[in-house]
Amino acid sequence: MPVNPSQIELVRRTHAQVEAVAGQAGSAFYRHLFQLEPAARALFAATEADQGRKLMDMIASLVEALEAPARFYALCHDLGNRHACYGVAEAHYDAVGTALLRTLREQLGPGFAGPVEEAWAALYGEIAETMMAAPGLSLAGETVGQ
Repeated sequence: MPVNPSQIELVRRTHAQVEAVAGQAGSAFYRHLFQLEPAARALFAATEADQGRKLMDMIASLVEALEAPARFYALCHDLGNRHACYGVAEAHYDAVGTALLRTLREQLGPGFAGPVEEAWAALYGEIAETMMAAPGLSLAGETVGQ
């Protein structure tokens, strides 16, 4: 796993701080995402609050799985397949990464600098790369999301 042990520790420590403001962080993420990619709003059926809770729950699951690579990668593959079905394209992943890092910077303030930002960026890079490499779903002979 490209995220090294010291980065995992930084992510875990700062994730605990973000969890304390999960509702606020989830809303901030979608505000940032829709500023960056207004058309992405059409991909979401749930309210921003509901979607924010889902996002924060998934981030918690991924952070929890960091020391269990098989589980971590299985979660990422499942996410990739589901997001392909929702219509998420590879082009959306950059905006999501930018929105996530902006949200973390906003929520953690000065605590989100240097090695902490690098750790979260490395983690998101690994998640996004694995999601985009997921096999997709075969529908009528076509692979969705590839």
